[in-house]
Amino acid sequence: MAAEKCILINEPISSCPMLIINRNPIRLCTSVESASYYCQYIYQLSHELTHYAIRQGKIDKNITIKWFEETLCEAMSLYILDLSAQRWDECGLSNNNPNYFRSILEYLKKEYNREGNSMVNSCKTLNDLKYIESTSESERANRILERNYLYKTFKDMPKDIKNIIYYTQYLHGIMVNFDKWKEEIGDENIIFLKKLEGIQPAI
Repeated sequence: MAAEKCILINEPISSCPMLIINRNPIRLCTSVESASYYCQYIYQLSHELTHYAIRQGKIDKNITIKWFEETLCEAMSLYILDLSAQRWDECGLSNNNPNYFRSILEYLKKEYNREGNSMVNSCKTLNDLKYIESTSESERANRILERNYLYKTFKDMPKDIKNIIYYTQYLHGIMVNFDKWKEEIGDENIIFLKKLEGIQPAI
């Protein structure tokens, strides 16, 4: 994307999937144990591809609000699982396993129903949010409610998802300046931005 080459690799021994940006070309690394475990591969690949797509909308590619971007990427994983199940018959792999969409739906259900708390929603101070920012990659359960909310938003408004790649152009510390973003985006996308804004604490 945007002429930035990205090598896709799978390393089963890797501790977690990740987008490795300190290499040239950058690498998108998944960590799936079996090549036939499509559910996990879809889940991991869609998450890291979302990081890669968002990267293309950044003026400064080194800037990230971790808590916000990770929530976007996790919600996208659920959305793409859902979409993959719906469109499984369009995939060549369905010729070998036409009923695998049921496994995808089961994986989606399991991920969606994971238990967790909304620490983001309970933020009262900037220091509270800074803690969530510092633990956003290791304590994903603290943002499950926000992730699920965005997943439903993506399902309801799929044509507007493309707007997420511009969030870093509206930063205010570790928060997003939604007022400025809404001013500049145009009326046709304003409802989607209001939905995105719904996951940001009112500090």
